[in-house]
Amino acid sequence: MSEHPNVARYWRAYEAFTKGDANTIREMLADDLVWHVPGRHRFSGDRNKAETMALFDEVVPEFSKTGDPVISTFNIEVEGIVATDEWIVTRVRWNHSRDGKRFDQHGVEMYRMNAEGQIAEFWALMRNTAAFDEFFA
Repeated sequence: MSEHPNVARYWRAYEAFTKGDANTIREMLADDLVWHVPGRHRFSGDRNKAETMALFDEVVPEFSKTGDPVISTFNIEVEGIVATDEWIVTRVRWNHSRDGKRFDQHGVEMYRMNAEGQIAEFWALMRNTAAFDEFFA
């Protein structure tokens, strides 16, 4: 059985994200993107494409233009991936640090893809959103 094309799209986005390649990420996000961040912290909520790119710049070290990102260490380890024509679902381990705090948890990331192969919607699902909130407190 051959690999679904959305798996290759995911790995392209993953590589661009880990390198802070904002141009590739911007290209891979649909213009009508909705990015859902769980929790009750200052970064939680639903964002459009421009807001999502601004969030990456503020939070993720690889994207930070200010040199002072909110997260000092941002790691996502992919443990599994399943793709269909409309969905990419990954099982991940998030391992982040900031200001002496750690967030180390397994979860699921869901990406809804549009007909052009762009990410149209994103969700992060985790066992303990309270720990995520505490990490960003």
